[in-house]
Amino acid sequence: MRRNKTQRKREFETHPLALVGHPHVAGRWREFLGADAPLVLELGCGKGDFLLQYARSFPQSWLLGLDVKKERLWKAATRAAAEGLSRVRLLRENILILEQVFGPQELDEIWITFPDPYPKKAHEDRRLTAAHFLAAYRRLLRSGGRVHFKTDNAELFEYSLMNIRSGPTRILSLSDDLHANPWLEPKAYFETAYERRFRAEGLPIRYVCFEFL
Repeated sequence: MRRNKTQRKREFETHPLALVGHPHVAGRWREFLGADAPLVLELGCGKGDFLLQYARSFPQSWLLGLDVKKERLWKAATRAAAEGLSRVRLLRENILILEQVFGPQELDEIWITFPDPYPKKAHEDRRLTAAHFLAAYRRLLRSGGRVHFKTDNAELFEYSLMNIRSGPTRILSLSDDLHANPWLEPKAYFETAYERRFRAEGLPIRYVCFEFL
């Protein structure tokens, strides 16, 4: 049976892999999930293409996908459940309250995959690599934790590198054309749906991985 949008949204709210609204476990995620394992967060996970690839390759990690669209999250949750990827959780939440959802030094990795570039200067504070977001990531990551950022947008990438380099950070991997550089760590090549589309259009994928000092 083909489900309409309303049905998918409603079903997501009761899905066993779904977390709707603020779960009030900031600082206690490993206790809440029931295992002391790496905690990996993808911002704007959409239908879960990247997240599920990661979960298949690193079954010992907890994979958390955050998005505001229930319909997309329903798809990700349904796919993860069908494959038995029991360490995937989907959060319907706004990134603006990220520090209410997670506690200090709680995350091991943050993945920012093809966010809206918000090209207008007036919208700069909405870019997920703006200085105030980077400051939040620093507080949420464990010592040695990493941020991974992927985009097709050259202007956003340069803006992001400027902000990253202006803080106490160390760049670990950097590429202006990710898929032309096959020597980076395998997880860098896990693709989102946007990434496949951009590659089909001949656009280079830009990638940076960094840690805070």
